[in-house]
Amino acid sequence: MRIRDKWLKDYGLSDDTRRFLIDFCTHAAPKDKEMIQKVCKSVKPELAQQLFDSLTLGISYDKLSAKEYIPLPKHDFYGYQRKALSLIDDYLRLFGRIQK
Repeated sequence: MRIRDKWLKDYGLSDDTRRFLIDFCTHAAPKDKEMIQKVCKSVKPELAQQLFDSLTLGISYDKLSAKEYIPLPKHDFYGYQRKALSLIDDYLRLFGRIQK
């Protein structure tokens, strides 16, 4: 299955978990922001900064694309964002920061 076609449920994430992860990203401590940046680079290196800004600043694709060129359509961008959220969830669970 292509990343653009994967939804949160395909990663085993609920909508409540998505809300938690978005809140975690927007209020992340500097060390956590480093981890988020690394996750974004691992998901799609050429979109790492845009994914990072979207997750940590809460900026939508539409607002980002109004400021700068994003070489993917919105559906693809949010597919990569969902993948990043899944990896952030994995990281937090691995280090016992959240429980399943």
